Amino acid sequence: MAAGTSRMKAGPRTAFPRPVAGGLRLAGLVLLLAAWTEGFAAGLPAGGLDSFDIRAWESDDGLPRNSVIALTLARDGYLWLGTLNGLVRFDGIRFTVYGPGSTPDWKGERIVALFEDSRRRMWIGTEDAGVLLVQDGRVQSIPVGGPGSAGRLVGACEDRLGGVWLLAANGELARCLGEEVDVWTLSRARRSSYLGVIAEKDGLVWVGTDDGALGIDPTAVKSKAPLPEGRWAPATRLERLVAAAEGGHWRLADGRVQQVGADGRVVDWGPWPWANRNAPVSAACLDRDGHLVVGTLGAGVWWFGEGGRVRRFSTREGLSNDYILSLTADREGCLWVGTDGGGLNRIRPSLFAAVRATRGRVVQAVAQGTDGALWVGYNGGGLARFREDGVTTWNEGAFRLPVRAILPEGPDRAWVGLMGGGLVELREGRPAAFQPTGLFVVLALGRDAQGRLWVGGEGGAAYREDGAWRRLTPEQGLSTNRVRALAATPDGAVWLGTEGGGLHRWQEGRIETFRREPAGLSSDSITFLAAGRDGRLWIGTADAGLCTRSAEGEWRRLGSAEGLPSRTVGFATRDTAGRLWVGTPQGLLRLEKAEVEAWLAGRTNRVHGRVYERADGLPTRECTIGPGWQLPVPGGETPLWIPTIKGLAVADPDAVHPNTFPPPVVIERVSVEGGANETDGLGRLPPGEIVLPPNRRRLEVHYTSLNLAAPERTRFRHRLQGLEDGWTEAGPVRVARFTGLPPGRY
Repeated sequence: MAAGTSRMKAGPRTAFPRPVAGGLRLAGLVLLLAAWTEGFAAGLPAGGLDSFDIRAWESDDGLPRNSVIALTLARDGYLWLGTLNGLVRFDGIRFTVYGPGSTPDWKGERIVALFEDSRRRMWIGTEDAGVLLVQDGRVQSIPVGGPGSAGRLVGACEDRLGGVWLLAANGELARCLGEEVDVWTLSRARRSSYLGVIAEKDGLVWVGTDDGALGIDPTAVKSKAPLPEGRWAPATRLERLVAAAEGGHWRLADGRVQQVGADGRVVDWGPWPWANRNAPVSAACLDRDGHLVVGTLGAGVWWFGEGGRVRRFSTREGLSNDYILSLTADREGCLWVGTDGGGLNRIRPSLFAAVRATRGRVVQAVAQGTDGALWVGYNGGGLARFREDGVTTWNEGAFRLPVRAILPEGPDRAWVGLMGGGLVELREGRPAAFQPTGLFVVLALGRDAQGRLWVGGEGGAAYREDGAWRRLTPEQGLSTNRVRALAATPDGAVWLGTEGGGLHRWQEGRIETFRREPAGLSSDSITFLAAGRDGRLWIGTADAGLCTRSAEGEWRRLGSAEGLPSRTVGFATRDTAGRLWVGTPQGLLRLEKAEVEAWLAGRTNRVHGRVYERADGLPTRECTIGPGWQLPVPGGETPLWIPTIKGLAVADPDAVHPNTFPPPVVIERVSVEGGANETDGLGRLPPGEIVLPPNRRRLEVHYTSLNLAAPERTRFRHRLQGLEDGWTEAGPVRVARFTGLPPGRY
C-alpha cells in the first residue's frame, strides 16, 4: 500500500448496521427476569407487590417529540419509533433521528406506521407522503394509499408465502410479493374508523373494519386479478385484530375479548376490563410469551397473563401517560409503550417484587410464622404482620422504638426485640408484660434444640429455662457484652456472634470462644449467623466477608477478593435447591449450587455469581445488616425475602431463568479526524474499507449493544487488530478512539 496511508477494513455491506464479526466482543452478560410475581408470596394481600419496573424517555432524553405513534422491534435488536418529527432508532441508550435532511430519497417526516418483514426490509408509513420501503440501501415509494392523510398506512403484515400486505386509510389494500405489487380497493373500508390487517401463522390474512373482518386465503390470491372472496366474520363494533402466536387471532369486538382458533373456534375471555372507563382501544400486541397486551386512550395498558389474569398499568403504577398510541415487546420480556405526550415507556418485569407497604423504610427484621404470616420490623420503629386478609400494624407505645428481631410463635403471637425497649411478647395482637431479661437493647432472638428461648444484645445474652431468665456476660465467659447474632445447631449448641469479641459456642453451660485467626474465623465482628440442617454454621462479618464452619469443625472463608461484592455481609441463606444468597451493602449475590459445593469442598477459593441491585427490582442495592434471626429457608412454598434499607423485596428462587439471547454488538459509526460519519445513516451502505490519508490519523469507532432490558449494565472491550495485541477494557463507554495510527492495514 502507498506510504503515509492507513486502511481499516469495515464490516459487511448492508443497509442497516450489523454485528461485525471479530470487530468487538461483549463481556459476558446475563439478564435474569421473572414472570408474574404477583400472588406468589403467600401471606401478602393481593396487589401488595410492585413486580414491574417502569421507565420513561421524553424529549429531554433525546426524543424528537413526546408522542410516539408507531413502534417496532427490528430483527437486529434495534427499537424503531415513529414520531411526527421523524423516524427514530433506539439502542436503549441513544436516540438517532432519521428524516428528509439525513437520508436521500426520503419523503415526509411525520411517521405514523412501521413494519419490518422477514427479509429485514422496513416499511414506513408517513402521514403526508405515502409509504416508503427501505431495502438494500435504497429508499423507494410504494404505490398504495397516496399522499395526504387519507392515504396514510394504517396496517401491515406478512403472510406465510412472504407477501407483505399494506392497508391504507382510503381503503386501498396492497400485496407486495416478489416484484409484483397488486392493489385492490375495499369500498366498506372507506367508511370505517378502525382499519387493520393481520396475517395468521400458517393461516388467513384478515382485514378488519368497524363491522367485521374479512379472511383471505393468501394461496388463492392471484396477481393482476380481483381479490378472491373470503370468510366474513361480522361484528357490531370491531376495534382490534391481533395475530395469535400459536395460530388464529385475537379479536376485540363488541366489548369482549375473544380468541379465534385457526379452525374458527372462538374462545370468549369475557368483557373488556376497561369497558366502564370509556377508553377506546388504540393499540395491541403480544408479549414475548404470546400473551395479549392492549393499549387504550385514557385507561393505560392492560396485560393479560396466564389463567386469565389481567394486570393494568397506568399513571398510578408509574406510566408517564394513560393515552397509548403504540405497543411492542422485545426478546428480553420488556413491553415498550408509545404514549400521546408522555414519550416512550418501558415496562420491565422484575426478578424481585417490592412489598409496597414497606417502601422507603429500613426493614431490620423479617420472620415468617408457621401459619404463613409475614412479620416485618422497622429500624425506625413499628411492627407489621402481613396476611392474605390484610396488614396489621403496631406503631404505638413500645413499638415506636426500633424493632431489631422477631420470633413468631404461632397465630397472633410473637416475641419482639426492641432497641431500648427490651423483649416484648405479643399475645392475641396485644403487647404482654415486659420480659425481665436484663437486656434493654435486644438485637437477636431464637430457640435452641431443647426449645429454650434465647435473646442477645447490648448486655450479653440470656435464655429462659424453667420460667426463669439466665444471663450470659463476661463473668460467665463471654468476651464482650455486645451480642449481635444467634444461631442454634442440631447438636444442641447455641452460637453467639459478637461485635469485636468473636464467636462463642454455648452448650449446656460450657462456653467455647473462637477469635479471628488465619485458618479459622475471618473476623471478630459478627453481623449474622445461620445454621443449616447439616450443622454447618454460616457467619456474616462486618469487615471480612462470609465464612462457614462445618459440623466437623472445618472452616472456609469468602471475601471481596474471592468474589463477594462487599467485605460486609448482612445475611446469607441457602434455598432448597442449594443456591446461596448473600446480602451485602453492594447488592445481593446469588451463587449456584455447583459453585457453592466446589467452594465448600476446597476445589476453588474464588466464586463467580450474579449480583442483583435496584435494576432487578430491589428497592435498593443496600441490604440490611443483621436481620436478628436467620431468614426462612426459601424454596417450594417459601419465597426468598430480602430486607433492604429502603423496603422489603421478595422473589421465587426457582423462577430465575437466564436470558440466553446474547445481545448483539454493532458498529454504528466510524469517523476520521472527527469528520462526517462513514458508516451510519438509514439506507446507506457502509464502505468495504476506510482509507486514512496522510496526516489524518485519528479514528473513532462508535459501537453499541442491543440489550434493551438493561443497557446500562453492558460492559465492552475492544481491540484493533494489527495495532493491539490485547483487549482494551472499555467498561460502559461506547466509542473507541485511536490516534497517531501508523501506515498499515487494520
